[in-house]
Amino acid sequence: MGSLSVDRKNLYERDFYAWIQQQAQFLRDRAWEKLDLPNLIEEIESLGRQQRQELRNRLAVLVGHLLKWEYQPEGRSASWLLTLQVQRQEVLELLEESPSLKPYLPEAISKSYLGALKLALEETKLPRKIFPKTCPYSSEQILDSRFYPGEPSSLLEENYDRISDNPKSKETTMTVTQQNSTPSAQQGRDPRIKEIDALTLKQWLDQGRVQLIDVREPGEYADERIPGAINLPLSTFDPAKVPASTPEKPVVLQCRMGSRSIRAGCQLLDHGWPEVISLKGGIEAWKAAKLPVTRTQNAPISIMRQVQIAAGSLVLTGTLLGAFVNPWWLLLSGFVGAGLVFAGITNTCGMALLLARMPWNRGQSL
Repeated sequence: MGSLSVDRKNLYERDFYAWIQQQAQFLRDRAWEKLDLPNLIEEIESLGRQQRQELRNRLAVLVGHLLKWEYQPEGRSASWLLTLQVQRQEVLELLEESPSLKPYLPEAISKSYLGALKLALEETKLPRKIFPKTCPYSSEQILDSRFYPGEPSSLLEENYDRISDNPKSKETTMTVTQQNSTPSAQQGRDPRIKEIDALTLKQWLDQGRVQLIDVREPGEYADERIPGAINLPLSTFDPAKVPASTPEKPVVLQCRMGSRSIRAGCQLLDHGWPEVISLKGGIEAWKAAKLPVTRTQNAPISIMRQVQIAAGSLVLTGTLLGAFVNPWWLLLSGFVGAGLVFAGITNTCGMALLLARMPWNRGQSL
């Protein structure tokens, strides 16, 4: 008997695959006395740990991209959307294959958040303080194929049919909701960043006791803005140019949906401000409350549309001149294409920065 035990141990250490085949055959033959129980128990327990680790790893990637999507909306791309869709599908399939992992999901989300945060910090280069200390999304939101936090995106509209109808997502989300009826606690952002609602801001504006700073880009500001707002775009935001905030007349930051104003607020905190006030929900919340906006007649179109028109025109010109005048003109199209690829990889568009400084795109300044 002792010799048999030694043989099993040697096989386990010498050829793991052969050992698995041997143990499987013993189980099929019901040769219980031949089983290598100590190693078999260890491997079964290890398999369970691997399943949990895989779930945590996939959640870290998924939640990390949700953070990127919410806090860096200008960097959104089709590849980000695809990563979110793929990781959601992988998590859902893992939960479908191992339903007993579902009760572990809230704990897995909590444990994976540090990895998600590291991913978001590394890829966005944003300051740590703008991100929540604990996961801001519930398990239902994370698994819901229709949930994309932050400002609306045209990418979602273009891919609506593909992301809005995922039976597996709906079924699994419903099951998790039933098993986890108590939502996980959510930790807010830096406590020095306060938020007010649109109606409160309207009251302050009517009383003349607020300084409203719009941190959107000049094209957005010209298209529509809250009456009385002054434009200091986030792309060129300088805390030294922001007037001092006092209890009698505080500064309130505002953008489209609230993300960019919080990022501007973090810059003010780094500049020594004790606290910052942001309009919750941005100008979209202001409009939802049926409050008035001001529009500039003959306002320039958005910077993004200007980039699309300029880049498209250069590519078309280079292609036509290359076809009918001289092939060397095709280099112009190639140069523009390379620039667009560089902009997508680095999230820095030189053409957009150049156009933003054109006279027709300059916003109101202090």
